[in-house]
Amino acid sequence: YETIDVTLQNEALEELSVIPAKFSPTSKSIEVKPVTSGWEYKTLEDCISANKEDCVAACYVEHPAVNRTIAQQKLIEPAKTIKSEKTGIFNTYKKQVIKTPARYIEEEIPAVYKTVKKQVIDIPSRVVSTTVPVKQKTSQKLYLSKKVVLQNGKK
Repeated sequence: YETIDVTLQNEALEELSVIPAKFSPTSKSIEVKPVTSGWEYKTLEDCISANKEDCVAACYVEHPAVNRTIAQQKLIEPAKTIKSEKTGIFNTYKKQVIKTPARYIEEEIPAVYKTVKKQVIDIPSRVVSTTVPVKQKTSQKLYLSKKVVLQNGKK
């Protein structure tokens, strides 16, 4: 095997750049509560009567509208995108490849002959029963029962 460097180039890419929208700060007045009017009972301040109900009068009262100012942003220019092309990016990595391809080698190995000697039994083992006749032998032995003394002192 050997190690080689492989370089790849990606295709050209389109890149989108976003240009954000532009806004202008403004404000707006919004009516939160409309003009209201109607009859209301009021107690007179300079009433001298001891009875409080004598000092109550119905008056027509008008309440002005309630407005609130809210901050806003007005769109001046909307957001947009711009296309730009990027050239291909190069990537490199290492790879192991076969330097020498696989092959089949046929070699003839000469035969080696050797003579081997061994003992082989012609007949397998077996049990043979034979009767052997008894051989009897009679022998005689003589024993001296007395000692005999000879004349010269010899026994």
